[in-house]
Amino acid sequence: MIKRFTFVMNNIAQLSMKKWLLVALMIVPALAFAQNDGVRFAVTGQAIDSITGETIPYVTCSIVPVANSKLVVSRFASDADGKFTGLVKSSGKYILVINYVGKQTAHKAFAVDASNRQIDLGKVLLTDSKQSLKEVSVVASRPLIKADPDKVTYDAQQDPEAKSSNVLELLRKVPMVTVDGQDNVQLKGSSNFKFFLNGKPTNMFSNNPGVILKSIPSNVVKHIEVITNPGAKYDAEGVGGIINIVTVQQSSTEGFSATVNGQTTTRGSYGGGINMMLQKGKFSFSGNYTYNYNKQFPVTTTSERQSFVANAPYPFARQVATVAMPTPMQLGSGQLSYEVDTLNLLTFSFNRNVGRPKSTTNALTEDYGSTDASQKVFEYTQSSLQHQSWGSTDLGLDYQRSFKKKGETLTLSYKLSNTPNNSNFEATNTLNPAYVAKPQFGLSQSSK
Repeated sequence: MIKRFTFVMNNIAQLSMKKWLLVALMIVPALAFAQNDGVRFAVTGQAIDSITGETIPYVTCSIVPVANSKLVVSRFASDADGKFTGLVKSSGKYILVINYVGKQTAHKAFAVDASNRQIDLGKVLLTDSKQSLKEVSVVASRPLIKADPDKVTYDAQQDPEAKSSNVLELLRKVPMVTVDGQDNVQLKGSSNFKFFLNGKPTNMFSNNPGVILKSIPSNVVKHIEVITNPGAKYDAEGVGGIINIVTVQQSSTEGFSATVNGQTTTRGSYGGGINMMLQKGKFSFSGNYTYNYNKQFPVTTTSERQSFVANAPYPFARQVATVAMPTPMQLGSGQLSYEVDTLNLLTFSFNRNVGRPKSTTNALTEDYGSTDASQKVFEYTQSSLQHQSWGSTDLGLDYQRSFKKKGETLTLSYKLSNTPNNSNFEATNTLNPAYVAKPQFGLSQSSK
């Protein structure tokens, strides 16, 4: 689990460089000792219309403690069938609050503890809202999910957990998007989709998207759009959809602000970054930089092979391999805009990410003359080291012309992309002297 610290500074321009470095040095020690126990409790259910009995899609669910109903500890949405799953980090008594436009707010109390880690509320009925002709008072929060004919929008700024999470965790809450245990992302059960950043295609997620998404702090995201029917303007012919990640852009007021964040995990991973926004006259800039060292526990796999071909050499074989692969990586993006006038806008944008994973493998291979475990005739160990380097760079220049009629714009864009990938592999094989049988064909003491 992840523990994140965020430090926000406004009007940083007034600070001297020495003060800035002092602030950074004060933050670093705190990052080194952050951790989280990782305990989670779950509540599930399904939103149902009390009159028609039909499911209600994309309802907004909030979990608040009984002792403090104004404190939202978790916020999430149901899927297209009204089914929802919410998580809380600690045991206690809570209230589930369900909101939907045109329906009365539903409240369901529940409690979780060590003996009841998952609570199923079943079907939660929502009734039509009542209105008074003499006086109408509407009190509601912005919905977490907005459904349009061609897309579904997840509002990250309405999710309290988005302040201390990462983009991959946010995607787990987005309807029609699934993330499995290996951090593979799918849209409507398919991998045939494209990632966009601020409405434009990007190669940032072309290599190891799960690792990259996990490295981006969620507080830089404004909302996430799932575009199920991309039109001609998206240039996404032949794909099943688009996941468009929209980041927080510059404000309209002049000034400078920055957010410093850091994170560490119980697995030994750590990282940090800075997000900046600047507005000065007709110029504006927004950008972010993130460094992340992703460390995973070593994974050990055991595989066996058996041949049923008559007189085949080594009809039975077994291999036990342990793999470890830490991945240091850096990500950065920015957007510089110049407003010529109220109708003309020039924008230069860039995205850059690079990762250098280092994979080490130690494997033991055993070959047998028969399926009898006592007939081992050959054994060797292999130690291998693989260095990789992957990344992408996107440069874009856009000219946007707005017209007096609302919604009409003309955009001219130029984009340059580069995705270099390199890999170096070295392996050393050591034959066990206790077994003198001739080794398999092609096996050498070392290979590169």
